[in-house]
Amino acid sequence: MTDGSNHGFGFSSFRSRINMVSEAFGNDNYIRRAIAEEFKEALVREQRHRLPPNSYETPDWTAASDTQFENAGWAMEHRLSKDLQGAVTGRASWRSGTQLELRGDTAYLVGGGYALLVGLISTMSVYDTRAQGNIQKWMPFITDTGLICISGSRYAHGELKSTNARTEASAVVSLKGLMERHFKIKFDKEAPA
Repeated sequence: MTDGSNHGFGFSSFRSRINMVSEAFGNDNYIRRAIAEEFKEALVREQRHRLPPNSYETPDWTAASDTQFENAGWAMEHRLSKDLQGAVTGRASWRSGTQLELRGDTAYLVGGGYALLVGLISTMSVYDTRAQGNIQKWMPFITDTGLICISGSRYAHGELKSTNARTEASAVVSLKGLMERHFKIKFDKEAPA
């Protein structure tokens, strides 16, 4: 039995979850595209999980079973609705009634009880010839999801998408700057209570 499409009820449920989360974010087209991309990636992860170990097969999300659609949709909705960790260090209103929140080394787009990860600071160890050893560096960047929310594309179109920092504190300042520049917002000076 199907819903009129080429897919069964698992796909209908999957699509309904995407619609529900998109509505919570104000139904902005770019944010909807980012949410759909996140759901699709969750579906591909679900399909990969079912492949034999060491398989080189690339899952095709359009060939997913009803169960895979259902499992991936539920997992993604649950992941987007979880409570965020860390204190809010900056908040700014954005379009469609959403808000951007800085929480330490992460940035989220928040709306209607859901949160999309749009910025992050990763750490890496690199060899420094002057120090004659490895040193830690921080790399603040805008996630692909964040770029899709801004422009509908995961490409930065010539703008700086990431940067490097030598200290964690400077990385947080850089992440804040990247968010303000790309999302064209200004974070509150003080963290709200």
